[in-house]
Amino acid sequence: SAGVVNDSFEPRFRYSGAVATNELSWLVGAAFAPLVALQLAAHFGNAAVSLYLLSGALASLLALRVHRLLHAPEGADAAR
Repeated sequence: SAGVVNDSFEPRFRYSGAVATNELSWLVGAAFAPLVALQLAAHFGNAAVSLYLLSGALASLLALRVHRLLHAPEGADAAR
């Protein structure tokens, strides 16, 4: 996903934008995901944790798809 993030910024902001995005995503994902998983496991069992992880994967795929649709080059609709 780093390549996707890099293409979202102008060349003069590409490095700092990618670094800021990466650091914020690690902060949010790495800080809260284990706490949510722990609470889900304690209250609903391991199956709930599996669904939680699956929802994260599906959300990532959806975000990549939306990004692709929003940043498609001109004439790319015929290639899909």
